[in-house]
Amino acid sequence: MHDKASDIYEIIIRYLDDSATPEDKKELMQWLQLSDKNLQDFIEIRDLWHSCDVALSNDKEVDLALEHLRKRILFSFSYNNKTKRQLSFRWQSVAAVFLILLSLGYAIYTRYSTPQHPAKVHIQNQLITATGSKGRFVLPDSSVVWLNSGSKLTYPESFSKDCRKVILEGEAYFQVTEDKNKPFIVNAAEIEIEVLGTSFNISNYPASSTIETVLLSGSINANINTTGKKFRLTPDQLLTYRKETGETGIGITSSRYHIDWIKDRLVFDYDRLSDIIISLAGWYAVQIDCPEAFANEQRLSFTVRGENLEEILYSMSFIIPMKYTIENNKVKIIPQKKGSHIQTK
Repeated sequence: MHDKASDIYEIIIRYLDDSATPEDKKELMQWLQLSDKNLQDFIEIRDLWHSCDVALSNDKEVDLALEHLRKRILFSFSYNNKTKRQLSFRWQSVAAVFLILLSLGYAIYTRYSTPQHPAKVHIQNQLITATGSKGRFVLPDSSVVWLNSGSKLTYPESFSKDCRKVILEGEAYFQVTEDKNKPFIVNAAEIEIEVLGTSFNISNYPASSTIETVLLSGSINANINTTGKKFRLTPDQLLTYRKETGETGIGITSSRYHIDWIKDRLVFDYDRLSDIIISLAGWYAVQIDCPEAFANEQRLSFTVRGENLEEILYSMSFIIPMKYTIENNKVKIIPQKKGSHIQTK
């Protein structure tokens, strides 16, 4: 006999196959807010559903597999909630907290002027990573986004006909699916990035004094909302916008270091300190300041796995002549004369 628990999983399935009604989505939102367990169940079902869809080669196979999966989901979640689940999910944890906000508070309502047309609801989803976490997600157009620690991405359940627009707070690396008829637009407060299909990184933390975007492949247009200036970036160019002054500059960088934060570990092999700083800043989601000349002349070799930032800085201070200070999310590296490099917190 089906109970209320089985009904919510039917709603999840309708949500995943795009047949959910506005009432379904409202009920799903309320259920997600009840407990962390409900949220985890939703994430597991969603990822299993998508992995099944992607792995198959044609529509007939997909339909058959998803119908079989539907039955497995209903059985495993609805009838075995008092015992250990029999369904083993192919969910690989990425140490991230994803909060899918289907709340009406985040929905945008558009009502037609004539009464014969019903109200149309546009759902805005939010993807949030907790402090110290990061995660990978696939957007409705198949573009891939990695969110760094303490970041938030707002995006529509389905993109409009003329553009794909998202809003970013924090840091993200995008691999955008090309669509010449639908530019992909990232709104990052004072900066708006427009692309057709490319890969790039944006850092826009509220506590940071700058907004930075670096291009890895393709090209992007950067529009500065406060000044009206427009810039076109090519690979390995870094655009820096200073929030206080509105000053904008473009420099050359090693773009690969800017996305090291998405990796499971960092490996440096006689790399320049200037490049290592870029990687560490993204990995730990902090701002690291160091004199340019000193950073360019020092080279180090080491690997970062699960160590905290202070452990790394402490070890570095015994390899090269430096001190360091840590205050909130800001690190300052201070060059020292050889033989006197004793670290400070």
